[in-house]
Amino acid sequence: MHTSRAKQQLSESIYRLKFEMGEPITWITSSDEALNFNTGVMSESNTEIPISRAIVLPIEMFQKAKYSITYLASNKNFVYDGVYGLSDLGILIDLRDLPFRDFDNRGEERIKLQNGDIYEVGKMEFYAMEVALIVQLKAVSNG
Repeated sequence: MHTSRAKQQLSESIYRLKFEMGEPITWITSSDEALNFNTGVMSESNTEIPISRAIVLPIEMFQKAKYSITYLASNKNFVYDGVYGLSDLGILIDLRDLPFRDFDNRGEERIKLQNGDIYEVGKMEFYAMEVALIVQLKAVSNG
């Protein structure tokens, strides 16, 4: 199969980035939720897919405030409300490192970083010429 020179150079650039800045991550897929009728506990089986090197892009953290009608009506801050933090993170994964190719039904999955933080998969897009996958991750903290 003939690959274009531009695609080859993009692939080489991603390889260099993986070598210099890559870190191991784990893609966590959830499947087969089952209810134990004796205890009433829902159990979920997770499959962990290790990815040896992914390029983690900078985090954006910002704070959100959730207000309800009590804030407006009686000027009582955070009676039923709260402040929580949202963090967005981007990850660039080489398609050669992924063992799966079905990207449509992956919205309910999570990714665990090297430091132990777990993020939910938000949006996935192909990088130029489909040499990599850009995954937008989301996490809620302090909430």
